Amino acid sequence: LLPGEELVWLDTVITHARYTMQYQRGREAMDTALQLVRRYGIPCEYTAHAYGASLALAAHDQPMAQRHVDAMRTALDGSTQADQTHYWHFLAGLALLQGDTLRAVDLARTALDNSDEIGGLYRIANHTLSLGQALLCSGDAAAALGYVEKALDAARRIEAALLAFTAMLMRAACLLRLHRSNEASQALKLAWREGAKRDFRSTAV
Repeated sequence: LLPGEELVWLDTVITHARYTMQYQRGREAMDTALQLVRRYGIPCEYTAHAYGASLALAAHDQPMAQRHVDAMRTALDGSTQADQTHYWHFLAGLALLQGDTLRAVDLARTALDNSDEIGGLYRIANHTLSLGQALLCSGDAAAALGYVEKALDAARRIEAALLAFTAMLMRAACLLRLHRSNEASQALKLAWREGAKRDFRSTAV
């Protein structure tokens, strides 16, 4: 393969590893991808580190996530608004991993505000769900539920199955925090049924 083609393949391996929870396989592909970027001067270091941040956050590997998010920041100057929005999204995830829920809410709200400006149905649905997750972790289950349900509706409209599954699980968590136990139980059963039908091994955020 040409270096650029190999990089596309490695990105696919990293994504597959993230969704199947094969984190070591993903780390190895990530290391190889970064070596290619640096050896051939391929102008996509930001994108490579974004894949690494996604993998690290899914694995709850805080030091690795911090390294990739920091590297994303150094490559961010002059980047598109879409890249900047992506950065705020991952920074919010890192803040959640660090237990700083209030900062995570602010960052997730910034990402969503930017997404609303530039558009993109999947991006908006994803960042709406991220804000719901941050609000839930901060203790505001009522506000979280509104964003989670909005994200769920959007994910279903664009047939983003993994995102919808994740929103279904999060909706059940919100309902439980609001002491709506019967609704929470039913929502969780529906989510599990959807996940089993599609053989999902992980969530979207």
